[in-house]
Amino acid sequence: MPIVREEKMVRLRILPCFFITGFTSMVRFAVSDPIKIRAGVILTENSTLAYDMRNVRPALEVGYATALADHNVQYETIWISYDHVCRQWNALGYATILALVDKVDVIIGPGCSDDLIIVSELTSFFAVPMLSGAGKHIETHKESNVIWQRNSYYVDTKYFLQGN
Repeated sequence: MPIVREEKMVRLRILPCFFITGFTSMVRFAVSDPIKIRAGVILTENSTLAYDMRNVRPALEVGYATALADHNVQYETIWISYDHVCRQWNALGYATILALVDKVDVIIGPGCSDDLIIVSELTSFFAVPMLSGAGKHIETHKESNVIWQRNSYYVDTKYFLQGN
């Protein structure tokens, strides 16, 4: 009788080890695939704005590389720029295409305050998170723009403003 008990105990010891090893292998496989985020970037180009495509794109590309290396998050980016000056209809039109056609997970930009106001209303309606560096002069209303993250600094004083 003691021999039979010993066999059962050996089997029980082997099974948990096999289960844990198999489970660990499956978890490692799942974690190795990067999390993919579709981002739409809407900015002016060839303007004098601080948040112009020529200034922001290199920083975003460094951020994307860091996100992939350190956090296993991969960005698929749709870059949209419009020339020289802020135009609300351009920003609104491109944001609509990004939200409805391209089905992005986040919109970065626009870099103009007037454009930002109208796009933030659209992104609030479609529940698409928005991140922007502009908007330091825009009054914040908690009941609207609920998924807009503003990261701005005052160019003249270099103070940093973060809020929604």
